[in-house]
Amino acid sequence: MSPVPPEENPFRLEHDLEGKRVVMYSGTLGPSNPVTTLLAAAEQFEDDARLLFLFVGGGTGMAEVKGRNRPNVRCLPYEPLARMRYSLSAGDVQVVSLGDEMAGIVHPCKVYGAMAVSKPVLFFGPKPSHISDLLDSHEFGIHVAHGDELRPAPGGIFHHGQAARAGADGAHDDLVAVFPGPIGALVERGGRLAGEPRRQAGAEGQGH
Repeated sequence: MSPVPPEENPFRLEHDLEGKRVVMYSGTLGPSNPVTTLLAAAEQFEDDARLLFLFVGGGTGMAEVKGRNRPNVRCLPYEPLARMRYSLSAGDVQVVSLGDEMAGIVHPCKVYGAMAVSKPVLFFGPKPSHISDLLDSHEFGIHVAHGDELRPAPGGIFHHGQAARAGADGAHDDLVAVFPGPIGALVERGGRLAGEPRRQAGAEGQGH
């Protein structure tokens, strides 16, 4: 998976996202990934016509999103896997959420998709957790505890995008180091971004 420039992204055109700063949650919404604090932020920044909170996916938590009925909140169904690079790249910021009691039990793998397309991450959840550790190590986003007010506006983290892809490379190397032997070989072989060659020493921008 690799980033798609906005001017070449059919998803942004199809869904009239030009001129918008898109804060996107992509995936399944459920008890393990609450978005109540994110929805409160949407209400907080409702007067900013440029800012759109876009939820792409499904799950039981979508009922709460649709129930808010805010003008700057939009919902779309799941995207086919073949189009994920377009939908993820259409978000200027990608949201990752983890319930406070879920650290060590659930790992939101959507963080790696966001990193692969060089998008900054807005993480709602506990600290410490694996996601907060990634943010601390690679500085590609910000952490907000559930129930806290989001300050400043989400647009303030756009500059973290370049660090996200570098963090994806580092996370891949960490996984290979943690799982030696046959499991590590599987991670090395299957963990690379789709369609990309095996990373060579000194190469930049390749690998997972």
